[in-house]
Amino acid sequence: TRVQNVPVTVVHTTQADQGLWGGEGVLIGYEDFPVVDGYHRCFISVPKLMKLLFYSEILDKHYAVCVTRRTVEKIEQVDGFDHYILKTPLKDLNSKFGFDLRRQMLHKLANKDSEL
Repeated sequence: TRVQNVPVTVVHTTQADQGLWGGEGVLIGYEDFPVVDGYHRCFISVPKLMKLLFYSEILDKHYAVCVTRRTVEKIEQVDGFDHYILKTPLKDLNSKFGFDLRRQMLHKLANKDSEL
């Protein structure tokens, strides 16, 4: 039996731009079950999201953010929310909210250095 090797499509949604999904996205693909009447069954997988409150020491603000479990694990690995935003590669951050936070933090740090 021939099996097609079709890659799973990862879709970046507008909801992902408003939170921190840690590089995850909505997966769209086909289930690996026997074909009935020549049709495959399509599946859509959305990451489990949690709305958590984080504090940025650099910006001195609290943020309620929709995150995935992977994001929470990464934040704990790098010892804090600010470190996660600043040290995470852009392809893993991959959200407008994350990019805006990073820009604000870098701007605040640059201004703090120029004041010294």
